[in-house]
Amino acid sequence: MDSTLYAFEEKLRTNLLDVSSTEELRLVIAVSGGSDSLSLLFALDNLSESLNLSIFGAHINHGVRGSDSLADSKFVEKIFKKLEIPFMIGKGESYIEEGSHSNVSENFLRNERFEFLTKALKKFDAHFIALGHTSDDQVETVLMNLIRGTGIKGLEGISKKNERIIKGDKIFLIRPLLNFTKAETVDYCKQIGIVPRIDSTNSSLSYTRNRIREDLIPKIQREYNPQFRSAVLRLIDVAKKNNQYMGNVVNQYWDSIADNYDGVWVINKEKYCSLDRILRDQLLLKAVISIQGHTLGVEQKHLDIFANFLQKQFDGEVPFYTGLKIIITSEYILIGTPSLMSQYPKFPGERYILRFNQKNILGDWIVEAKQIMKEDQVDIKLNTYRQDDKSYKYSPISLDYWPDGLSVYCNFDQVGNKLWVRTRKGGDVFNPLGISKNKKLKKFMIDSKIQKIWRDSIPLVESPRGIVWVVGWRIANWAKVKREGENWVKLQFSPRLDIRERITASEKNDCN
Repeated sequence: MDSTLYAFEEKLRTNLLDVSSTEELRLVIAVSGGSDSLSLLFALDNLSESLNLSIFGAHINHGVRGSDSLADSKFVEKIFKKLEIPFMIGKGESYIEEGSHSNVSENFLRNERFEFLTKALKKFDAHFIALGHTSDDQVETVLMNLIRGTGIKGLEGISKKNERIIKGDKIFLIRPLLNFTKAETVDYCKQIGIVPRIDSTNSSLSYTRNRIREDLIPKIQREYNPQFRSAVLRLIDVAKKNNQYMGNVVNQYWDSIADNYDGVWVINKEKYCSLDRILRDQLLLKAVISIQGHTLGVEQKHLDIFANFLQKQFDGEVPFYTGLKIIITSEYILIGTPSLMSQYPKFPGERYILRFNQKNILGDWIVEAKQIMKEDQVDIKLNTYRQDDKSYKYSPISLDYWPDGLSVYCNFDQVGNKLWVRTRKGGDVFNPLGISKNKKLKKFMIDSKIQKIWRDSIPLVESPRGIVWVVGWRIANWAKVKREGENWVKLQFSPRLDIRERITASEKNDCN
């Protein structure tokens, strides 16, 4: 074997062992047809036996370049067949037929590509997706981050190993060529007699990355620093070491300041605000990474906006980043996806009379009231309130957490058959289960840590005697079932099916 090829493959071997010690490693290799991904594919194929490595190919044709895209796809398919490796080739939803024009964004195509690669990962039961990014891509990425206005995290550029959340699936990515140059991958392909495909869009100056590669970097090298790429790579190394140290500091605070309830991070506001700004930013980024697996799209300006709202002692939703929702309350900072952060299903403000033994459609709720006779009480397990559910103190109703809605059993003789549903109003009082006297409903909600932003949305079931049930929280003490044989009434609230479907659709859109 040529010494150049041997050096390339041995360097790749070291990199692969550095990112994973998994025995019988299974890799999906994303192959575009360019020199980077082809050199990765052929080199890993040569190393597969000695490393006990199983490799699988994946290629998606977005069709953006018409016949050229189709030619890329056919070229890559021939390579896969030549190497006799299992592969998966697909077309994106945005596939553009020859002669047409695509207006889809780079971000859309990237998301589509990762969704396809996730399918390949699952199909081949692989451990990682291997991508062909090189140090050239690394330098360009850091410069793009600087131009957009990055924080110190953005100076790290691309990670050699990281995870992402793709429509609920956690995937792991590795980039074994990050310490290789583009020139090295081109030379490797030349040495093995493979002519890579050329993506014509890579030379188009309409893209920021291409202008950085073709114009900005050469200009800096000519006029300011011939070793500019090396200087940026040293900066990346310093940033990674600093961020690693900061990450260790953040982890020391994390467990004492944040809790996760049904996928929503709840951060103690007082403790958070007592920390230095740089530490607060890193804690926020840690929450973002834990939710979506990366910080793509989150820039320094988003952190500044959040800090500004916090400084103004703002309560409510913060306009942060399209993929996430942040809500600031008097005591907590809540961070999650929009679907998980949905408030209670909508309930009209009017008072609605409940009709027994039928479904009452009240806004986005289906409400049922049913008398339970003695003979039907067998094997019914009473569940009169849910205050023991810790997560309920901080988060709104989760439709996943309550798949069958919310239900309670009450004493029919005390409650009666004249019931109505409404939301709170000034001066409301409530006699909570376990307490002998009335207390103001507002005080009950505060003591139960029901966040202010949700209090006006919580349905209340009421009778002529008073509030029977603060839905999802507690029934009245006087309404409790004391013994078997009494007349019972079952009250049940369920989100309407179309609401569940709408939120499910919203969750899918959040991932795009």
